[in-house]
Amino acid sequence: MTNGTAYQTFSHSRPINIFELTLDFSKSPLIDFSAPVSAPTANNSQLSVEGDREAWVAAITDAVLGVANARKTHRAWIHRGQLYDLGVLILGVPFALYLCWKLSTSIENHLGTVNKFLADAAYIYLFFLTLNLYRALFGYTRWTFPLVELSDNRDTNAGHRAFWGTIILALLVNVIWEVLKLF
Repeated sequence: MTNGTAYQTFSHSRPINIFELTLDFSKSPLIDFSAPVSAPTANNSQLSVEGDREAWVAAITDAVLGVANARKTHRAWIHRGQLYDLGVLILGVPFALYLCWKLSTSIENHLGTVNKFLADAAYIYLFFLTLNLYRALFGYTRWTFPLVELSDNRDTNAGHRAFWGTIILALLVNVIWEVLKLF
């Protein structure tokens, strides 16, 4: 969005007071091995305001930022940097250890009798496989809940959000069940 195009069409010159607003509605990739997982979600939205009066520049900037703040989503925290790292420590590693513990009987019965090394390798493999599943779920979360979204353009995400909610609900029910079994 810009005020320069219409002005330039009629006057054939660039306006003194000009703004350009570019909103990036692209989704983060579902799985992106080229960018660090703990980096914030890239967004190329930009606002450029130039003018000969500071009051005009400030008014345009305040107007755009005011609308953006009034309509911002409440899920921008999902796209912050280092959230993945915090989630791995709080959710990923404990869940990987829990899964190793839950499958320990099966691993010991099938692989421990054959060779102790195979059982140990299975635990290590299961641990890292679980962390990669956490990484995939984290990427899916960012993809399902984009940083910038048009309010009228939510039709394709409804099914993915329901699927995501089902996964999270199943994990939460499992955690609650395991905690209740301790008592």
